[in-house]
Amino acid sequence: MIEEKEPILYVDDESDNLTVFNSSFRREYTVYTANGGQEALKILAENKIKVIITDQRMPEMTGLELLKIVSENYPAIKKIVLTGFTDVKVIIDSINKGNVYRYLTKPWEKEELKIAIDNALHLYRIEQQNIELIDELKIANSKLESYNETLEQEVTIRTEKLLNAIAVRDKFFDILAHDIKQPVVSLQGFLQLLIMKYDSYDDVKRKKILGILKDSTNGLYSLIEDLLNWTKSRLDIIEYKPDFFVINDLFIQSSEHLTPNIVEKKIQLKLNLNKELKVYADAEMIKIVIRNLLSNAIKFSHQGEAIEINYDQTPGEVICSIEDKGVGIPDTIKQYLFDPSKIISTRGTKGEKGTGLGLTLCHEFILKNKGKIWVHSVEGKGSTFFFSLPINEVPE
Repeated sequence: MIEEKEPILYVDDESDNLTVFNSSFRREYTVYTANGGQEALKILAENKIKVIITDQRMPEMTGLELLKIVSENYPAIKKIVLTGFTDVKVIIDSINKGNVYRYLTKPWEKEELKIAIDNALHLYRIEQQNIELIDELKIANSKLESYNETLEQEVTIRTEKLLNAIAVRDKFFDILAHDIKQPVVSLQGFLQLLIMKYDSYDDVKRKKILGILKDSTNGLYSLIEDLLNWTKSRLDIIEYKPDFFVINDLFIQSSEHLTPNIVEKKIQLKLNLNKELKVYADAEMIKIVIRNLLSNAIKFSHQGEAIEINYDQTPGEVICSIEDKGVGIPDTIKQYLFDPSKIISTRGTKGEKGTGLGLTLCHEFILKNKGKIWVHSVEGKGSTFFFSLPINEVPE
């Protein structure tokens, strides 16, 4: 394999000098020659020159003037000045202004000039290698910084998830210790009472205790369901599966699920929805939202009152509302209704108890489905809960 020769440029206004230089060094280097500064600049623009050797005294442009231009436009090129005059000022200016690597006097000796050129080429290669190493180091540092940023972000995300999991665990155990333990103890007590007094009680008393047991188990079931859904939501283990479905169907299903509660309080349920109206969301999540909001409306309504379900359609979404004429929500509580850090449990008009997780769950599920949820309420006059859902597919 033939080794590629290094490109050098020799500049001199005397053609004989150019010929001698070319014949002396063409075997060792790829030699370019120019008879003046302008021709030299043209060669430099068209070729990747590594070393320039120039005479100082030239008529149209001195060697120093040429090297000053070279330093500004081609700073990597190594520069050697040749002159027949021992002018100290020229030497100083050549070094300071022209950034000259070496100064030699004319007539030059081939061996001396070859050593100077080889050393200049060696320095050129070292400097280029250094530049390449610095560039590689910059790239490596940039990648390392990017990796560190990614790692920091991942640590932050994992820390937040861990803290969230700890908070969920603490709340879970708190609810187990209080909200679930109490109704279970109550169930045990009434069952024990029924077993002990079964023969002495008449049918009326038995039915009364069985009714209490039914209410307690229904309440306990709803509580456990809310707790499980809330836990799964907080730990982000509920899979989001959006699709098109008729929103009216979910309201009908939820009202049927809550029929015992509606009948017991003699609630008049008015469903004013478009029977064909479709939304784009996760049906299972929205079913939980509707059941919680409707259950709350029943819970905080008085005997015989009405609950009205309406909708409003805009170009991109459907807004559903559930309106009751119950006790309403105090302003001091209303501002924290959807705040997961301030879970508030309030008893209903018949003493119904809950976990306080329902509205937090509704808020999280509605947001996950690209919607919004809000409330208008006046204490003593009732509440209206609104939520919106998209009617078209929303990109992630």
